[in-house]
Amino acid sequence: MITIDDKLYITKEVNNIIVDYATKIVFPQLFNELSFKVSNGIKEVSPLLINLNQSGNYSIYPKTEINLIEFISDFLKSLSKEKLTSLYFWYLNETHFKDSMDEIDRLEDDIDNENFDYQFGRSLAQQIYDPEGSGLDNKLFNQLKNIILAFASEFDLSLIEEDTVDEILQVMDGYPNSLFLNL
Repeated sequence: MITIDDKLYITKEVNNIIVDYATKIVFPQLFNELSFKVSNGIKEVSPLLINLNQSGNYSIYPKTEINLIEFISDFLKSLSKEKLTSLYFWYLNETHFKDSMDEIDRLEDDIDNENFDYQFGRSLAQQIYDPEGSGLDNKLFNQLKNIILAFASEFDLSLIEEDTVDEILQVMDGYPNSLFLNL
C-alpha cells in the first residue's frame, strides 16, 4: 500500500489490482472447490453443486443450505489474509462503492469534495480494518452465497455426462466477469 505522512492511500490502480486479484484468483478457487471433488484421480461434479442446482435459487433444502453455509465458512477460513482482503475490496467495489457513487451524483453540488473524499475513504478503510465490527464479513458472506446460488443455476445437472465437467469449466472461465452484472 502507499503511505504518505503515516496515512494509507489506496490509489485507483492499486484498488484495481486488488479487485482483479479477487476476480482472477480467489473466485476461480471458490468455484473449483464448490464444483468439483477428486475421486480416484478423476474430477467429478461435487454433490453440493448438484444439490444447489436441483434446489434452485429460491427454495434451498434445509440440509443443502446448512452444507452451503459450512462450505462458505470453511472457504473463508482457509483463505490467506491477502485473499480475504481482496474479497473485501471486491465487495466494496461491487456494492458499497457503486451505491455511494450514485449518492454522490445526486448530492454533487452540495458536497465539499475534498472532505467527502476523506470521510468516504476513511469509512471504507474502517470496514476493511474491522470487517467483523463493521458487518463487512457478514455482507461478504451473503454476497458469496448469492453468487454461488447464481452460479449453481447456470447448469442443467439433471443428467451428469462426461462433458459436464468441461461445461462447468467453460462457465467458470468467463463467469466472474459476467456474473457481477446480474447481481
